[in-house]
Amino acid sequence: MIKHRIIGLFVALLSAGWLMPAWLAASTYLSFWHAEGWPLLQGKSPANSFPYLDFARDCVSVAAIWLGTVIFFWSYIGYTAFVRRRAVQQYIQADAASRRGLIQVLDPTGNVACPSTVRVI
Repeated sequence: MIKHRIIGLFVALLSAGWLMPAWLAASTYLSFWHAEGWPLLQGKSPANSFPYLDFARDCVSVAAIWLGTVIFFWSYIGYTAFVRRRAVQQYIQADAASRRGLIQVLDPTGNVACPSTVRVI
């Protein structure tokens, strides 16, 4: 039970965690306009040495890479679920058809095998 909660928490952090660096980038960009951009437009010379735009760019890069990782992860999970579902459906259809006698399967000697002894992989 605890193991599933820890895994669930990890997946949730992986899935939504990219929002934190994206929010930080937007906040830093707005802070730049508040601290440096607006005073420059008013003709003042702000004395601030923090590289707002460089830091915002780095945060956007981290968020984009993180989001790409999340999309790849969920795409892989969705693809494997789709493939498994399709394989199960094919197995069920083949099993039902063999039980109804619609499919005749030959054993290694060339004789028709009994449907109940046929194993579909």
